[in-house]
Amino acid sequence: MTAAAVIAATPSAAAITTDTAQTFFATGSVQTWTVPAGVTQLYVDIAGAQGGAAYGGGWGGAELTGTISVTPGDTLHIIAGSMGRDGVRFGAGAGGGGGSFVYTTADQSGILAAAGGGGGAGSNVFPFEASTSTSGVAGGNGGGAGGTSGNGGGAGTAGGGGGLLSNGGSAQGGGGQSVANGASGGSGSYGVGGFGGGGGSTGFAGAGGGGYSGGGGGRYNGNNGGGGGGGSYFAGTLTGAVSGHGGHGIVTLSYPAHLTASSPAAGLPGSSVTIDGTGLAGATVTIGGYAAPVTSSSDTQVVVTVPAPPTPPNGRQNVAVTTAGGVTLPAVGAFTYLTGAPVFTAAAPTTGTVGEAYSSTFTASGYPDPTFTVSSGTLPAGLTLTSAGVLSGTPTSAGTSTFTVTASNGLSPDAVSSLQTITVDQAPQAITFTTVAPSAAVLGDTYPVAATGGGSANPVTLSIDAASTSTCSISGSTVTFDHAGTCVVDADQDGNADYLTAPQAQQTIAVGVVAQAITFAPLTSPATVGNTQSLTAVGGASGSPVTFTVAPATTGSACSIVGTTLSFDQAGTCVVAANQAGSADYAAAPEVSQTVTVALAPTSLSVALSPATSVFGQTARATATVGGGQAGNVQFSVDGTVRGAPVTVSNGKATSPALGTLTPGAHQVGAVFAPLQATKYAPSSATPQTLVVNQAATTPTITVRASSITARIAPVAPGSGTPSGTVRFTVDGTSVGTATLAAGVATLSYLLPTSKADEVAVQYLGDARFLASSATTTRHNPTITAKVTSAYPKSKSGWYRSAVTVSFTCTPNGADLVAACPQPATLGKNGAAQSVSRTILAEDGGAATVSVTGINVDQTRPTVAVTGVSTSAPYFATAPAGRCSARDGLSGVASCTISRRVSGGSAVYTATATDKAGNVSTTRLTAKVSTFVIQGATFSNGMYVVHPGRTYTMLAAATSQPRYVDAMPYPKAPRGLDNKFYWTGTNRWALGVTFSTVMLHQRTWNIGMRVGDRTQVLTVQVVR
Repeated sequence: MTAAAVIAATPSAAAITTDTAQTFFATGSVQTWTVPAGVTQLYVDIAGAQGGAAYGGGWGGAELTGTISVTPGDTLHIIAGSMGRDGVRFGAGAGGGGGSFVYTTADQSGILAAAGGGGGAGSNVFPFEASTSTSGVAGGNGGGAGGTSGNGGGAGTAGGGGGLLSNGGSAQGGGGQSVANGASGGSGSYGVGGFGGGGGSTGFAGAGGGGYSGGGGGRYNGNNGGGGGGGSYFAGTLTGAVSGHGGHGIVTLSYPAHLTASSPAAGLPGSSVTIDGTGLAGATVTIGGYAAPVTSSSDTQVVVTVPAPPTPPNGRQNVAVTTAGGVTLPAVGAFTYLTGAPVFTAAAPTTGTVGEAYSSTFTASGYPDPTFTVSSGTLPAGLTLTSAGVLSGTPTSAGTSTFTVTASNGLSPDAVSSLQTITVDQAPQAITFTTVAPSAAVLGDTYPVAATGGGSANPVTLSIDAASTSTCSISGSTVTFDHAGTCVVDADQDGNADYLTAPQAQQTIAVGVVAQAITFAPLTSPATVGNTQSLTAVGGASGSPVTFTVAPATTGSACSIVGTTLSFDQAGTCVVAANQAGSADYAAAPEVSQTVTVALAPTSLSVALSPATSVFGQTARATATVGGGQAGNVQFSVDGTVRGAPVTVSNGKATSPALGTLTPGAHQVGAVFAPLQATKYAPSSATPQTLVVNQAATTPTITVRASSITARIAPVAPGSGTPSGTVRFTVDGTSVGTATLAAGVATLSYLLPTSKADEVAVQYLGDARFLASSATTTRHNPTITAKVTSAYPKSKSGWYRSAVTVSFTCTPNGADLVAACPQPATLGKNGAAQSVSRTILAEDGGAATVSVTGINVDQTRPTVAVTGVSTSAPYFATAPAGRCSARDGLSGVASCTISRRVSGGSAVYTATATDKAGNVSTTRLTAKVSTFVIQGATFSNGMYVVHPGRTYTMLAAATSQPRYVDAMPYPKAPRGLDNKFYWTGTNRWALGVTFSTVMLHQRTWNIGMRVGDRTQVLTVQVVR
């Protein structure tokens, strides 16, 4: 075999401050390792390899532990020896095991540690194990001599093991190479030597192991010889050395913690072992693999107590120290367990008592632990002695017993105790009541009392203590409570030869007064001011009546009580308390109270307008009527603005001041009632009324002068005010000019011809408040009339719901009209107080005007909706009534009605609203109604959505008890009758159902409810 390659292990470049262990395994080559900075000592655990097997297993290598000194930065060479190759039983010898080495140079000055390898087995003989001394072991059957002083072992038939300095001898098998020559194993046809200088074998003999000095090769001369083991070496402080390491060699270097000594080398369990070294603070220790309790530790020393294995270990045991940094430092073979014959250390049993558990322990030193037996005499009845020396049991008879005890552990002599005496005393007896006294006994109750005594078997007698005979009595074992107070029951038991008389036991029972309860008939809440209710309650048996009072918690003097009549006087919270007094044997009943919320008495308010329709400048008022005639004030408003001060109600009515000069159009007149007795009556608001104000009619007066024409325009009653605007003047049918009204008067400067009588006409064009008008003087005026038509007639409220057409009829009066009669005018836009005026002129100067006012048009339908009804999920059993809600921004809502039609599982609501113009709007809404619903689940896309692991309540409406039908994957029908629903009221049932997480694999399921022979199905979706 050629020299092995060198393998380097790279250390840290910085000094090592924590415990570190570097282990090198057998690789068949030389490994290197550089000593880290700051490290001057290494703790070494080095073991040589086992020899090869043939007739039997190859013999073990040596293992050494200890501390060596090193220089930081030095390169260490490490060889972890390899096992020799196996031979053949009865056919060929095995190779020697390689030694393990740590050195700086392969010479005497550089060797730091070496552990010899074991010898190889012969084909029919065992080899020799490695030596912990420096010399190798000779080969068997007259084989080669073991090497000395670092040299190889001699050859027999098989090769010798290599040493540090020289090779092993060669014969039929090659000698192992020295460390100086590369440390290869010796050659052989079967048993090749292990790396680390193990010798090789070609014949029947076993080869020598490598080491500091090589082992000798075995010899064959008609009989076989096994190989000798290699020698070992340690340059530092050795803490342990043993032979018998199995497997390949191994080298472990640990730092900075290390061991220097372990003493003593032998002792008994419980003795102390002191281990010296560095880095030992906080370390733990095992001896032979058993934890050794640490009694003290410091950086340089740890002291432990030797553990006690159940069986004394044979041979030398390893002492292993694990530092606080987690590195284990072994001291191989550093401790040997000693044995010793037993010696009693405790033998003094105590006095016992009949019936009481007894325990006393005999102890003796010695290792192994001794066992104990009764060697003479008799133990007290009921006691036994265990092999561990525990005397225990429960004595059954009083008296005195004597005996001796022997302790033995297989080592002579046995230990025999002195004569032991145990006295067993009479047992005390104790009486125990086996029944629990009632904690709330009252007059008339009974109590079956029972008690047990001690072991004498005498009966326990029960009686009533003399101090409480007026409170209770006893018959047999039944106590009867006659009055409130304290009842004492006495219990007694006699003794016998083994038991003392029991002390008297007593059981004290507090007998209380009988509780009373008041059953207070429910009051109706809320109530209304002015109403009354009757008070009814039933109390307990004390004979005292139940009385009623208004409790202090009542607010606002809400109620009063006369006898059993409760009157509701003011709004607030009424609390009624019911009480009943007690007696000597009956407690006063706990107060029972009921709370009634007292609401204000409702009021009603309506408004009427006078006149219902007005013209500009006309005085209008509103009259409010209060239903019920309550006293108070009414505040009127127009278009949301307060009008005047509040008006006091008189005889149920209040009339507003004049509503003011209102511009033409529709105005909302409202009223709010504020009762004087605000704690009794609720305020109310009237439905606003629409006041339509039209333009006021006018009438002209003409004054003619020689140089001017004057027109005075005056409102026609009931209108009032001063018209403004423009007046057009005509003379003999010809327009001669216009003039602007000032304070109702317009004057045009104009020179009328004096040669003839002219006919003068004036035409007032009107303004936003006043209608147009005309007049003539000395002229015969034509006539013009207007006719109002619409597709639908005017409503009772004065509104049209379709466009209005105003057509005109003109009649000349002595002269033709200047222009044709006006074309019909169509009012197609919505609005209140609309008007149309037309004027015709005759060729002779005559003029006529017609005006149509107060045309109210509302062609827009009101908006209507069904409220109070939801379509998101089915209703259970019954759908709500619903409400009609409508709005109309012009003429106002005249009516809003709702109807409901239920068919199967649907409730169809129809809401119809009509405004004051007669426009009608209708809307429909369909809600679902089901007799089988899932409470608490959401409803989406026609199915319920549930979550696994939650419990939902299923509600059913049926005349007989339904049953749940188990779920099946959709669309399959549910199948399998399950739990019955629970009755919750007339024709109402409920059942809790939990949906399992298993249902997630099939998201949609059908579940059912069976009533009679009919199954109702719900579809559910199970989601996370």
